[in-house]
Amino acid sequence: MKLAFGTNALLITAILCLQRLSAGNPVPEPRDALNVFPRGGGSGGRTDPEPGKGKPGSNVVPNLGQGFGIGTVAPLQTYQNQGQQRLSAYQEAVSQNEPDTKIVQTPEDVDTKTKKSFLNFMMNKQYFGIQEDYPRGANFPELQAFDSKDLGVNPESIRQLKEITIVDKTSKDLVKPIINRGSYDPNGVVMLAEAAFKAHDKTPRNSPERIPVNELSWQAFASVAKQGKKSLTTNLKVIFLINIQNKGFWSIAAQNYKEIGLEPNKMHVWERGDAAATRRFERFIGSDNANGKVLFLTNHHTAAGNKKILKVITVPKGAPGSSNKFTAAIVLE
Repeated sequence: MKLAFGTNALLITAILCLQRLSAGNPVPEPRDALNVFPRGGGSGGRTDPEPGKGKPGSNVVPNLGQGFGIGTVAPLQTYQNQGQQRLSAYQEAVSQNEPDTKIVQTPEDVDTKTKKSFLNFMMNKQYFGIQEDYPRGANFPELQAFDSKDLGVNPESIRQLKEITIVDKTSKDLVKPIINRGSYDPNGVVMLAEAAFKAHDKTPRNSPERIPVNELSWQAFASVAKQGKKSLTTNLKVIFLINIQNKGFWSIAAQNYKEIGLEPNKMHVWERGDAAATRRFERFIGSDNANGKVLFLTNHHTAAGNKKILKVITVPKGAPGSSNKFTAAIVLE
C-alpha cells in the first residue's frame, strides 16, 4: 500500500469536485471531497450495504442520524447476544494474558488457519492510502457535545488528528471505493472510526493479504500513535463512532432510550449495572458499529493497555451540539 500526501491528495480532491460539478451537485468542503460514502455508516458492519441505498419503509426505525439509514435491523436479542460474546472474549483474552495477534511483514508469515496474525496493511499491494493532517476542532464539532467528565478526555485538548483513507487502487472507477477510513491521535488517546466497507475490498477472502476492516482500523491507528519508534497505543481512552447511519444501531438506541423513559434527543451514558442496564450496554457493544472495535481490542488487548470497556455514550442527531449527526463513544479505563 502507498500513502498519498499533499499534491496527490489535492489531485483526488479536485477530481471529485469536478465530478460533482458535472453532476450538478454542490462542491464539498476540501476535506469532505473524500466523502465518497457517508461517514460512520458502514463502520464495523456485517453486510456492508452500499451507502445511501437505504429507502424509507425498509426496516423502518426512528431516524436518529443523517439520511434514511443503511443496513438491516436484527432482533434486539441478537445484538445483546453478540455483545455478551464480544465482551466475554475480550475479558478472557485479558485475564488469560493471551498473546496479541501478530502483525507480520510478508504474506508467507500470515497464519490463515488460526487468524492469530495479519499482514501489515502497508504490505497489501491492492490498497492505496490517502493520509491527511488537519485540526480536529474545525472538522468534528460534534465531539463538543460530549462531556469531558464522562469521556475522561477533554475534546478541546485534541488539536491534531491524522486521517487515513484506504481505497482499492485496482478498481477501474475514477473515484476509488473506500475500504476503511478513520482519524487518529498521534498521542494515542482517541481514534475516530469514520467508515468501513469490507465489500469494497476485492482482495480474495482466503488470501493471506486480506485484512479485516477492524484490523485495518487498529493498524492505521497504531501507525499514527507513536513517538519515534515508541508506540503510544496504550494511551487509548476513547473510540468515537462518527456519523452513525446504521439502522441497527438506531433501533438499539431507540429501544434503550424508551426503556429508561427518555426521548432520544439527549446525550446519555450507558454502563453495566443491574440486569436491565447491562442488557442495554450489551446491545450497543453487539451492534455492527461497535463489535468490530471490541474485536480489535481483543486481538490487541496488551497493545491497547488491557483496559476495561467501561461505557458507551450516545449523542443522537437531535441532541444539543450534535451537528445533526449521530455520534457515539466507547470509553475505556
